[in-house]
Amino acid sequence: MKRRLLAFIFLLTLLLPCPLKAAVFYPQTKTLDNELQIVVVENHLSPAAAFMLFYKVGAADDPKGQTGLAHFLEHMMFKGTRDVPKGAFSAKIAALGGQENAYTTKDYTAYHTSLAAERLEDIFALEADRMKNLLLDPQETLRERDVVLNERKERTDNSPQGIFAEKMNEALYGAHPYAAPIIGKKQDIQNFTPQIVRDFYERHYAPSRAILVVSGAVQPQEIFALAQKYFGEISAPSFAAAPLPVWTREKGTIAVEHKDERVKQAFFVRRWVLPEIKVQSREALAFDVLAELLAGGEVGLAFRHFVLDQNSATSLSASADTLTRGPVSFVLSATPAPDHDVRDLERDVMRFLQELAQKGLTARTVVEAKQRMKDSAIFARDRLMAPAQILGATLAAGYDLSFIEDWPEHIDTVTTKDVHQALQTLLHAPYQARGILEGGA
Repeated sequence: MKRRLLAFIFLLTLLLPCPLKAAVFYPQTKTLDNELQIVVVENHLSPAAAFMLFYKVGAADDPKGQTGLAHFLEHMMFKGTRDVPKGAFSAKIAALGGQENAYTTKDYTAYHTSLAAERLEDIFALEADRMKNLLLDPQETLRERDVVLNERKERTDNSPQGIFAEKMNEALYGAHPYAAPIIGKKQDIQNFTPQIVRDFYERHYAPSRAILVVSGAVQPQEIFALAQKYFGEISAPSFAAAPLPVWTREKGTIAVEHKDERVKQAFFVRRWVLPEIKVQSREALAFDVLAELLAGGEVGLAFRHFVLDQNSATSLSASADTLTRGPVSFVLSATPAPDHDVRDLERDVMRFLQELAQKGLTARTVVEAKQRMKDSAIFARDRLMAPAQILGATLAAGYDLSFIEDWPEHIDTVTTKDVHQALQTLLHAPYQARGILEGGA
């Protein structure tokens, strides 16, 4: 199954319009007696709708020694119920002219469907059915275990990029659940049994652990009525997920260097964990602005310098993960141009950041970066899937809708001093991982 990268969802939180008042998507919400939370965003630009069901369980919730279990259950959700046998779910959606898929992140698992708004009731019935009636046939579970093992082999074990990414995660997060690969470790997947999967399903897949978001050409009261009709009678077990453990690690920079003859294009990556930065704070938002200021396309200061002016890099990107159940983090990566050494590029980029910090950021560059963030966001509300993705991800990570609805006002409070401090924090951060992937034996 295709899975969107966790970073994509967090980047989408930047794509929000900036009206005069705080409201962004103007969502309407309701919570059923069984604790299922429903969010509706009206958008009548086309007669279509997006349906997303988020379960508040992700790879970080995999039990010890069972990494990959949340992702594996995502696969099994398409293997049938008594009324909708294996393969019928996707076939029914296709027959309705819709598209469906699912993905697992560190913090949650999401199932999404886009189709004509007039056919929404069909997907309500299908999703409610597999929330409570998943068969989890033992033989089918074992067959799918082999499928996931092959997926891991293809995407990780036989991929230099996959191996490198796992090494970087382990170096950065250590014993924290975020260190584990979403797909799981090979030995853990091999040990999955039908009973392990069923126990996980019954523990986590319930209305009280779910968020339903619908955006598109819909009427909120009609959506609330459909939710009550199809989900209202599903019982909610009295289960509360344990909070993630506090991230801890010895101070210092850990180096990860991986060589593989199959690598045709080297690159470097720097990753920082910032446990002292509070999620949703102005300090955290300053890292979002810093990422835009450095690498926001052709006008990003670092992108323009290395890709356009110096021609020493073919790409340079930066992003902040500030909407998370775990600690805030920041990542910067770049790919050298032909005939340029990856280590020289890494040295030059870090020197550029140091000089930028010494020289200081101008108010103009910060204002322009914030304005670009808001300008690029204007169309987010009119995208069919974006409101559901953004709002669902926010709630699933444990935050309320005001974080999104008040986002433009919060961004406006970020000052030049805040962004400069964010840059200084990166340069002196005690918890870093630097990695290089390159060709060679």
